[in-house]
Amino acid sequence: MRNTWHLLHLIMTICTGCLWLPIWIWCGLSNSGHNKKMMYKAMIANATGEPIKEENSTGMLIFMIMIVGAIGYIVMNGGV
Repeated sequence: MRNTWHLLHLIMTICTGCLWLPIWIWCGLSNSGHNKKMMYKAMIANATGEPIKEENSTGMLIFMIMIVGAIGYIVMNGGV
């Protein structure tokens, strides 16, 4: 089960002037969807005896951090 560290995301959202908010929302939705999918896979694996395979979505998180960083850079330097 994946957890969303809401306190960390709140601090990051405040420190970046709400630029971190889309990442917080994405992480929460992603983790919720992942947890539901893993519960479904666990039910099937329990019934069939097959092992559960874990998936990784680190690439999308890195992409979101790069986008927020680019937007923050543009905002801090007064536009394009």
